[in-house]
Amino acid sequence: MPKKKEKSLGFDEALMQMDGVEAPNDEALCALSGAGAEQQPAFEKMWRTLDADRRTAICDRLIEIAHDDVEMEFTLVFRIGLRDADARVRLAAAHGLWEEASPDVITPLVQVLRTDADLKVRAAAAQSLGHFLYASEIEELSAVRGREIYSALLMTLRRTDDESSLYQRALESIAYSGTVDVDFFLRSATASDDAGLKMSGVIGMGRSNNHEYQSLVRAELHHVSPHVRREAARAAGELEDVDAVKDLAELIDDSERAVCEAALESLAQVGSFDAKRIIESVIASADDDLKEKAEEALQMYEMLHGDFDFNVNIFDEESRTSFHALNAVKMLKFGRGGAAKSDK
Repeated sequence: MPKKKEKSLGFDEALMQMDGVEAPNDEALCALSGAGAEQQPAFEKMWRTLDADRRTAICDRLIEIAHDDVEMEFTLVFRIGLRDADARVRLAAAHGLWEEASPDVITPLVQVLRTDADLKVRAAAAQSLGHFLYASEIEELSAVRGREIYSALLMTLRRTDDESSLYQRALESIAYSGTVDVDFFLRSATASDDAGLKMSGVIGMGRSNNHEYQSLVRAELHHVSPHVRREAARAAGELEDVDAVKDLAELIDDSERAVCEAALESLAQVGSFDAKRIIESVIASADDDLKEKAEEALQMYEMLHGDFDFNVNIFDEESRTSFHALNAVKMLKFGRGGAAKSDK
């Protein structure tokens, strides 16, 4: 597990170090965690003195720190970064809010999605809005906020070229809503010859929790693109497609390791007896790296389908923090999720 970062510097000391000639160290950056309205004027004053390269580097490193330690929270920095004059800073800030819990960042992200001049920044905002829409769908966030996000994403789809990264991230995020309008966009995307658009359609079908998409997702499990195969494997698990077990078993021998790992995780989510037997056979015969993934998959299987005291730390960092990968786990096991705080 990554080491937990400890805050030992005070906030004012951290600002002084950031304003220096040398790049700030992690100790100073960690001191920014949890900063709020009281600290904002002093931070913004210091932030304006930094050049764009330094601001970008700080945001990038804060993302890494927050990824390693879920208790680190840099909302203040990222919200200020969303208004930065430099697109690189805005892009990093939008990515930094990907798993942000506070609904206070929804309106700024929607504004960026609608008006930012940079396509990549808008795409990152669309991606970060996805988990808030999911939270609204499971009633962890108010319906009013959910409609605000849905309307902005739908408008983006209707006004954007479908092969752009913006369109694709918006499609993946709006898929949580499962409306008739979204069904049209998902089916069109999955039928596309463009691998990137098809992949977004498959991701969206998995996120929709609509079992009517099972056969369409299953048809993409052996696509020529390993990226499409990987996302189809994940989606098959999210949709609990028992008929996909045979194909998922074949993907365990895929030439791309990411596809193998996605197939194992999805077998755990599908949860049939055959799926469990396949996972156990991998544990008995695979190389050490894949065996470890199979053991994690078996733990997930037991958590979802048996009596098991679940410990999220059994998973590697990517699986543990990935909203997409564990979305189905939270839905199936707990019914409600903790993706965002309610603003009801």
